[in-house]
Amino acid sequence: MKTSYLLLLGALTTSMPYVAGAKENEATTTATPPAAVDRFAHAAVPEGNTLPKKVLRVRVVDKFIFGGDYYDADGKKEDIGLRTNVHVNAFVAEYGITDRLSFRMLVPTFVHNEASMDSQQFASSKKYETTYNEALDKAVDKGYEDFKAISPKATKADFRQYIQSHGSALTGFPLPTGERLGSNRSIKGHLHDTVMRGSTPTNGRLGLGDIEVGLLYNFYRTNSMLVSSGLGLRTPTGDFSDNSIRRTTGGGIYDGGLRLNFDYSPVFGLWLSAQSQHEYALTSTTQKRASLVNPYMLNEATPSDGDNTQKYEKRGFDSKELLKANYGFGALTPALKAFAMNTYYQHHTQRSTYIDGTESKPFGVVQGVGGGGSVSGLGYGVPLAFDVDYFSPVAGKNTIANNELTMTLYMYAKF
Repeated sequence: MKTSYLLLLGALTTSMPYVAGAKENEATTTATPPAAVDRFAHAAVPEGNTLPKKVLRVRVVDKFIFGGDYYDADGKKEDIGLRTNVHVNAFVAEYGITDRLSFRMLVPTFVHNEASMDSQQFASSKKYETTYNEALDKAVDKGYEDFKAISPKATKADFRQYIQSHGSALTGFPLPTGERLGSNRSIKGHLHDTVMRGSTPTNGRLGLGDIEVGLLYNFYRTNSMLVSSGLGLRTPTGDFSDNSIRRTTGGGIYDGGLRLNFDYSPVFGLWLSAQSQHEYALTSTTQKRASLVNPYMLNEATPSDGDNTQKYEKRGFDSKELLKANYGFGALTPALKAFAMNTYYQHHTQRSTYIDGTESKPFGVVQGVGGGGSVSGLGYGVPLAFDVDYFSPVAGKNTIANNELTMTLYMYAKF
């Protein structure tokens, strides 16, 4: 399945936003604890926090993406036989320019990028039926004139029936790519094979992904409330060269991003966070056209409806909304000040994709819940922290949704 980088992953951009909040800066943002409790009394922090001035934080992130739940246009979940298996490692460097302004750069690398398909399961799914009927409609429109030359009184309905009754390609069925189907080949058989091969994953590209840079600014801050905003840019440094026939490591375009955060601590130890992130494509790009005879290969024939270079666009906003509760166990007893846990709800609206001005993938929606835990050594003078996060989709529309397991090591330095 030619799942795009942002769809398959849904991901990298969902749980690694442009301008992630700081792990530690409780001195100015945590609800005031009793006087005997130090500023690292608990490890829970707001999502929109910045790093202190001249503090460097390096994160090493490992994200494992697996599953492959398909949700149709009506939001119904269906097992189409897809199984995703992706591992992304990311290096993240963040620096406190001032106490209110932080800079961040993220460099992702695809270590493992595979997916598999149970062909029998897919062939019996509604997704296959919908995709096959779309291919059949295009075949009828494209080949009708050739069929009519042999059967002058035939209608399009007659030609459709001919295809469905396993009629052969006559003198060579014309394809939009400029290729022709062999004269003795069943048109229905070809459509079936095309849908099956076009929906069966191949091993994806490995290596460098799209690098992101961003700024986060705290413009309102009290002991129990924080409001911040961030700007980000994703650059097309990943491989997008054969996007039409395999999963890539990059999106092929420049994306601009805006993030807003509101954090509130109603009681000592607990932070409630709301986050809204929006991305918009700043550029478009091109992709090479895939063959219709062999969808695993690029087309080499001369197309009848254009050329082999197709315009690739993403239209609209890619939006992520997050509601999160983060609790530090140090609020209960100093013996647990290194530990925190969180739970959250996330709503992700994915952009539509267009090829040569025609929608190839409609907008999608993924809703899910997640949670995790963290341990921080900062309260003991150790500049290290570690957390684990798990996300699971619970609903969606027009998309493939995956489970995600993320592990992050934090390292700090003061300059």
